[in-house]
Amino acid sequence: MKSKLNLIFISLILSHMIAYANQNENTTGQQKAILYCPEPSQLIKKGLNWESTTNIVWKSSQSSFGEAISHFLGAQWQGVKVGPMTCIYESQTTGVFPITIQNNHLFEQPTQKNWHLGEDNYINCASNNIKDCPLIPKVKEKTPTSMRQIFQDINTQ
Repeated sequence: MKSKLNLIFISLILSHMIAYANQNENTTGQQKAILYCPEPSQLIKKGLNWESTTNIVWKSSQSSFGEAISHFLGAQWQGVKVGPMTCIYESQTTGVFPITIQNNHLFEQPTQKNWHLGEDNYINCASNNIKDCPLIPKVKEKTPTSMRQIFQDINTQ
């Protein structure tokens, strides 16, 4: 009798774990966060480099002699299914290179209508409107670290 109860209990646990895994798989597949490059007003110059004032840190890796940002030029992505994203801005200072910023996130390959394959396998979004160039960060899927965590997650659902 006791072994039958143990077997039923283990079966119950396994069915909850499978349901939990399927729910997480479906949830992460449906809900993808969308980010955008920072607005020009959200960028400040520190020394010869630019960085964002947003929650997500964007920084330039190349020095710029531009004193102010005129407008957004677009974004650029390169990788194999995932890769870094570069946001590109025009400087108000004439004769200087465009200002480029990146962050340390990896992004999924863009497939939206404004993204097009360019030279050297870069995928470009050429638009002055930041909302035309959505970015989907590659998020590491959360996996329970212990049986205790699995049970806590099951109880909260």
